[in-house]
Amino acid sequence: MPPSDASHRIYNLCAFLSLGPAICGYHVGLLPVLLVTPGFTSATRVNDPESKCGVTALFYVGALLSYLTLSPTLSDRVGRRYACVVGVLVLSLGAAVEACSSGLYSYAMMIMGRLMCGIGAAVIMTAAPVYQSEIATTDIRGRLVAFNQLGFVAGMAAGYAAGYTLSLWRTTWGLYLGWRIAVMAQYLPAFVFGVSLPFISESPRWLVAKNDLDGARDTLTWLHHETHTAEQIEEELEDIKQSTTEYRRSLMSLAMSPELRPRLWRAAFLQVLSQVCGAAAIKHYLPPLVSALGIDMELSLTSHAVEEMFRFGLTVVGMLIIDRYGRRVCLAAGSVIMAFSALAVGICVSMSRTRGGVLLDILWITFILAYAVGYCIGIGPVSWIYTVEIFPNATRARGVNLAAAAGALGSLLISKMWTPGVPQSGGTKYFIFAAVNAVAVPIIWRYFPETKGRALEDMDTVFGSSVEGFQHIENSDDLGDFDIDLGDDSSSEFGSVRDSIELQDYHNGRKKAMV
Repeated sequence: MPPSDASHRIYNLCAFLSLGPAICGYHVGLLPVLLVTPGFTSATRVNDPESKCGVTALFYVGALLSYLTLSPTLSDRVGRRYACVVGVLVLSLGAAVEACSSGLYSYAMMIMGRLMCGIGAAVIMTAAPVYQSEIATTDIRGRLVAFNQLGFVAGMAAGYAAGYTLSLWRTTWGLYLGWRIAVMAQYLPAFVFGVSLPFISESPRWLVAKNDLDGARDTLTWLHHETHTAEQIEEELEDIKQSTTEYRRSLMSLAMSPELRPRLWRAAFLQVLSQVCGAAAIKHYLPPLVSALGIDMELSLTSHAVEEMFRFGLTVVGMLIIDRYGRRVCLAAGSVIMAFSALAVGICVSMSRTRGGVLLDILWITFILAYAVGYCIGIGPVSWIYTVEIFPNATRARGVNLAAAAGALGSLLISKMWTPGVPQSGGTKYFIFAAVNAVAVPIIWRYFPETKGRALEDMDTVFGSSVEGFQHIENSDDLGDFDIDLGDDSSSEFGSVRDSIELQDYHNGRKKAMV
């Protein structure tokens, strides 16, 4: 059956929302080139490992502050769309401060600009996937939310390409203007994104939270009128209302509620893992690391460009498989690949200190690309997909931001631990990353229930009281095939007998309304 117009509308909305993360990715992807661009380092006085670490870390300091204060407040009070508008405005102002950095206070201006960019990016990076998850249909929600990661990766590649191209402009004017033009180039997509956002529909789940039931009904009808009957839309609206009123909308409710704590630590774990698995270190410092290993700078920049393009293609692959194989399988498989690849890179880097040679250079670049495979099919997209899925409607924005704050702390740890002067440590840090990924595999497999194919309003059942011991539901379509033992043993694969009966009752009564 060909896709309906309703499906196209949802796809188009989610694809458009990925423009916001693309702008954030552009800013992140540009930095590695700037750190080795003479015009930038001389103008901003970012010319030693400590200062480079500082401008990298301040972005995540700003993000951390935003995750804990501005971002969840905006998302809940003004909506997902206008939160993104504010985020892109703050990010653009920060970019302007960066581009104007010069003279005696150039380093201070760069620090301020990076801080502002981190604040704005945090708002976009949480509001956009929350919106995507709240309009997505259940069967392809993973793919639709993964547009967030695809946009970020595309933005990183564009930022790197812009920085690399303008770094070749080595005249006097080129050294002065090249990196500034690269920083300001993000204004075109930022303008398109910010101006267009007020003209799209708001999330129906946010509208319900604001008691705008008519607006929510109209949005659901517009999104699904070709695939859902009026009765199914009303059932879905009722489910959303119930989920929205069950929990208090506060950070305290996330910490105090026994139903929400298990979700919070899982989301925080994935956000931290996405940073400390090694990806953040590689994306920020690969060019200076390669150069320090004795490889020509042009080759180091080219290798990073190849890796960025490779990541984009792999992220598309990840989007296509995430709803087929599920979140747990992709997370575990990706972590295994990253652990093996990081171990191999560490060995190659250690050997290159004493032997060197073209073969070792080819090997470690190959394993860097293999590492990208694991990241792009696993923790890269799934860390955001899983995080935005598991929280109730009333606490989703705050839960996602609190988990993302944990990820920002992980980024700060990496920026402090992994500096551009890291080559003197050889392959040690790669061995640490290998160990981190290896340890993550059994944790993911043991403690992370599958959310593939489950409605957002069904997560209370998925994360039942027995989830700490492990509660795994492979596919909601198969629930009718399970027999429930009503004997003395009060537990089953899906938790208590009561939870299992409630789950089947929910499935039988709500299956047609699940989205």
